Amino acid sequence: MKKTKAHVISHTHWDREWYMPFEEMRLKLVDLIDTLMEILENSEEYRAFLMDGQAIILEDYLEIKPQNGEHLKKLISSGRIQVGPWYILPDELLISGESHIRNYIEGKKVCSRLGGGLEIGYLPDSFGHPAQMPQILKGLGMDTIVFWRGASHDIDKTEFVWRAMDGSEILGIHMPFGYGNSAYLSRDMSVTLPRVKRLTGELSRLSNTGVVLLMNGSDHVFPQRDLPGIIKGLKKEMLETGIDIHHSTLTEFVDAVKSGLGNSYEKLKIIEGELRYTHRSLLLGGTLSTRMYLKQLSHVVEKNIERYVEPFCVFDVINGGKYPKDAIVYGWKNILKNHPHDNICGCSVDSVHDDMVARYERIIQLENDLMNRAMKSMAGKITSRFEFDACITVFNPVQETRSEYIEVEADLDRMLVLAVDYAKSTLEDTEDSIEHPPLPEGVEVYDSTGNSLEAVLLSAWKDYEMVKSDHTLPEIYKVNRCRIGLYAKELPALGYTTFYIRKSSKNIPGQGIGTGEAITRDEIIIENAIIENVIIENEYYIVVPEPSGTFRVTDKLAGHVYTGCNNFVDGGDAGDEYTYSYPEKDSFFGLDRSSIKVSTLKAGDLVQQVTVEGILNLPESLTGDRKERASFFVPCPVKATVTLKKGEKLVRFKTEIINRAKDHRLQVFFPSGVLSDKSHAESQFCVVSRDIEPDMTVDWVEIPPTAHPHKGFVDVNDGTRGAAVITRGLSEFEVRNMDGQSWIAITLLRCVGWLSRNDLLTREGNGGWPLETPGAQCLGEFCFEYAFMPHGRTWEDAEIYKISDSFLHPVKYVQCHDFSREKPDRMSFIGHVTGSCRVSAVKGAENGDGYIARFYNISTRPVNAAIVLGFDISSAEETTLDERKIRDLEVNGREITLEMRKG
Repeated sequence: MKKTKAHVISHTHWDREWYMPFEEMRLKLVDLIDTLMEILENSEEYRAFLMDGQAIILEDYLEIKPQNGEHLKKLISSGRIQVGPWYILPDELLISGESHIRNYIEGKKVCSRLGGGLEIGYLPDSFGHPAQMPQILKGLGMDTIVFWRGASHDIDKTEFVWRAMDGSEILGIHMPFGYGNSAYLSRDMSVTLPRVKRLTGELSRLSNTGVVLLMNGSDHVFPQRDLPGIIKGLKKEMLETGIDIHHSTLTEFVDAVKSGLGNSYEKLKIIEGELRYTHRSLLLGGTLSTRMYLKQLSHVVEKNIERYVEPFCVFDVINGGKYPKDAIVYGWKNILKNHPHDNICGCSVDSVHDDMVARYERIIQLENDLMNRAMKSMAGKITSRFEFDACITVFNPVQETRSEYIEVEADLDRMLVLAVDYAKSTLEDTEDSIEHPPLPEGVEVYDSTGNSLEAVLLSAWKDYEMVKSDHTLPEIYKVNRCRIGLYAKELPALGYTTFYIRKSSKNIPGQGIGTGEAITRDEIIIENAIIENVIIENEYYIVVPEPSGTFRVTDKLAGHVYTGCNNFVDGGDAGDEYTYSYPEKDSFFGLDRSSIKVSTLKAGDLVQQVTVEGILNLPESLTGDRKERASFFVPCPVKATVTLKKGEKLVRFKTEIINRAKDHRLQVFFPSGVLSDKSHAESQFCVVSRDIEPDMTVDWVEIPPTAHPHKGFVDVNDGTRGAAVITRGLSEFEVRNMDGQSWIAITLLRCVGWLSRNDLLTREGNGGWPLETPGAQCLGEFCFEYAFMPHGRTWEDAEIYKISDSFLHPVKYVQCHDFSREKPDRMSFIGHVTGSCRVSAVKGAENGDGYIARFYNISTRPVNAAIVLGFDISSAEETTLDERKIRDLEVNGREITLEMRKG
């Protein structure tokens, strides 16, 4: 008979905010930790307690009781309280790959200050796990994951090998009955003994080693004071049945599993790919689109700090500036505070998400200021080479040189009108005594070599500029503010260039707003047919509005035509914050054809737009019994604008909607032009391929998901051609095969009114507490941005990731008025990176010495990557994800080469 070794782990799972707001939860946390410390001080028999794998709750506690810091540190350093390794327990699918890395780095800092932390990938309650998590954990120094949700039916043992796309392998330990399988153990042995015997027996049968995990804890539960006595009673009764039970720690349990596996580790089943299955536990996949505004805000703050703030601040240091490390860490920690699954997933009470929005707003303020400081610092050092009326420095955050149409605002004719007179201690207003120049009729724009660029003055108006200084009060200038569209050629990769603007009174074709030649506008009512003369086009596409309010896109180079683009489809949602559920009798709606109006805006061949405005007449809500949609309708105005830019292989879409309906899901559909059985979606450090049709033959507790996460682009192809949709922060997609082709559907809104319900058709039981959450109905105004791109062959051959990178990371710019003339007016800091080797981060090193440039290979094939820098370096090292040195790298001048595995 195989002997069973049962490790009892005392723990709590702590959601910082969920069905109660943060401060209410924190007071309970303070009581819990006080109770825990008292138990540990008074009972040597109480072995240890696991504080849920996250370090932030220690900060939460010490903000209230800083006087207990040394006491807490003593218990942590002695191993009585186990903490970390993470800063927070995140939703793994909705955050970026960089966020995972920073979550560990910030968590380790807190743990190190307080006595040390776990080095186990403890992720007990995440709503699924991304395909590259083994590589991420391995790169952070961990070789084991302990988890509950997402296991497939192929995982038939509690131990397996989980392999990432690059071949990285870790030990997977599945908790098949969750992280609360031994919570609330009774002192009554007639109750507890059969319960524990049954549980250990089931776990032992599933185990390769006979080492099993009994989790004595659950959501927000306090330590069980009498547990040592209960374990003594169980030990006495169970030894004779071959079960050795003892109070343990997660570290001891994992070590015992590894020891028990021994040489048989190589015989464990190997599992590849993401863990997002619903056969054994609830996945709660509807959270991918609950409160979509949170996902959009998360996209903004992650992109800001990863691709603008940190790189620009590093580049500024290279140019003589100072790296604002503390402010950047502060920004990261606040971003991470919005990443726990009950936060970013949108599945809490309304007040929690109101606090999140306020936090996002503060983060954006911080990021914008850090970004602008770095850009102004660099721009203020350039050597300007021409006379100009305004000087704009444009920064390119992507690793490819790019040429594209951009729009900038520039202040011309600056005149001081409100100055500080310190002798009189007054503000001197001179506006009435000056004659301010009239608005310009046109502009000329030149690049750093003196070449004239295609440009158009889109609009101009009189305005005021506040100039802030460290040594005086703000002063006010009156300006002629101009919005200028221009074709920016050869923007340096991961660098900047400067454009010089001059006023022009000449009637230059394509310019001169006074003549009406710059911009043309038309408004048409569509009735029963495609209006063939309502056309916008560039070198690659022709776009024509259709009677249904959709668009026909013609690929000019390939000759393929895509009809029905941007098709809005709205259906009912009888689910909750956790799970989408169709009502028993559903009905679907699109734009009301009779409401459609079309307008166009064209600025020569630089940029052309067509806008469709119409009404989605939608049922107000579900009926009282929630079985179908109501018969009373409310109008939801929609404005969809399509933009084609000169030289760009994208069809851009911007959709604005006023949502007045409840209990529904709004998706937008695009045709792929092909029929496929696979979808491909950008994820954390890779592209994930998925079956379009899920396996419905296996039993499930939640209907297998057809909607999936993505972090940039979604693609469908048949190997000869296909189409991609790229979105800014719209985290959920679905692919449906119908009408002879595969359609990509992006979720725009999922509107529900309950945290959880138990009457869903797509899920067994509750996901949480049955609380009303009217804020999750998402009433009000929303804006969504995405793009459509047909292509040849596959996503990899078409290099969709490059196009996606540019769309997701638009250029930034600043205007400076004074220059120290120290640096060139055009510079690339990282001038070349081999295509599929993608930049993930450029940041200051955690140890304060040097810089970190993180790259990953998005390709399905290995690549020899060349990285060419725009500045001199003394040495280079390869490091782990948490910045531990692996080896020295050979530097050939400014070039570094890397051999990168696939994924």
